Amino acid sequence: MRCAVIGCKSDSRVKCASEVIQFFRFPKDKTLNKVYKKKCQRSDTFETKDTRICSKHFTDEDYVRQMKYELLQVPCPKNTRKLKADAVPSLNLFKPSSCLSTCNNSDARTRRQQKREYSKIVKDLLNTER
Repeated sequence: MRCAVIGCKSDSRVKCASEVIQFFRFPKDKTLNKVYKKKCQRSDTFETKDTRICSKHFTDEDYVRQMKYELLQVPCPKNTRKLKADAVPSLNLFKPSSCLSTCNNSDARTRRQQKREYSKIVKDLLNTER
């Protein structure tokens, strides 16, 4: 399964030794479910009962504290963490107005425009010499 958040490449079929990624279901609460859908920023309609969001989009505060591990002063295994009932995805969400996407598009657009202008100048020069 893949993460539903637009731009996220997390996939449960790809194992990564450096990090453990969990996948969480969308909440059954209709209001919270709508919030999750909005955070995914997808333009298509999708069925949330089969969709998951990965752990990369939640903060440490979004997880239920596991006192057993805290009392033993050992790190909680990342694959056993559970989300709080009111947790909302807030990390690594796609930003459509981010500089990265607009800069690349505007740079390419500027290059194409300059190329057209140069072509027009060359064409005009060739026509005036005759």
